[in-house]
Amino acid sequence: MVGNKPVDIDLEQQSCRLTFRGLMLKRWRKPANEIRLMRCSLWSLIMLACALAGSATLVAAQTALLALSGGAGPPGGSATTNLIFHGNGAHATGIQWTLNYSPADFRSISVATTSLATDPGEVLSCKNLSDHTNCVMVNLTSNSMVIPDGVIAVLTFKIASKTQKTFSQITLTNLRATSGSSSTLPLIGTDAAVTINQPVSPRRRRPATRGNPREN
Repeated sequence: MVGNKPVDIDLEQQSCRLTFRGLMLKRWRKPANEIRLMRCSLWSLIMLACALAGSATLVAAQTALLALSGGAGPPGGSATTNLIFHGNGAHATGIQWTLNYSPADFRSISVATTSLATDPGEVLSCKNLSDHTNCVMVNLTSNSMVIPDGVIAVLTFKIASKTQKTFSQITLTNLRATSGSSSTLPLIGTDAAVTINQPVSPRRRRPATRGNPREN
């Protein structure tokens, strides 16, 4: 009662209002929780991306490289190319590769180490086949002696005398590298081409034009 007047209280209506208010509070609180969850998920994705990028950079920085330089020579002559190694922090103690070439363009190939790869126990072994050569470089006396950076070998190609090409591709495959603990290391290769200097045919001279004798 208020004063002397009775007050009718609709309990059902009041309950509905309280229920509606609770639903509205839940409705507005739920997006806030979802926003926090989204922020946490986004931050986790950013951290994961940074970690993956860092791992990729580390792997790329520790990937050894074996590269070929270009060479040139005439048909029937020789062409030399350099084999260059870059460890990039991989600490490779042994490497293996295969040289692929066209037997129609090259009669033979020889591989020789340079003064850079002549440490005690350093060995280069190659086996020539019809269209490729398999090579291995390793130190037999020490499992901690790494392959040096720079030109480690010189390749000499005997160019076929009857080839008509102006260049021939040399590719590197079957690339492998190992560390002193016999673990496998990533090794990539860069191919090159040998330029074949074909002889230039002499130009034919046109016969001199003679004057008409009747003109005299």
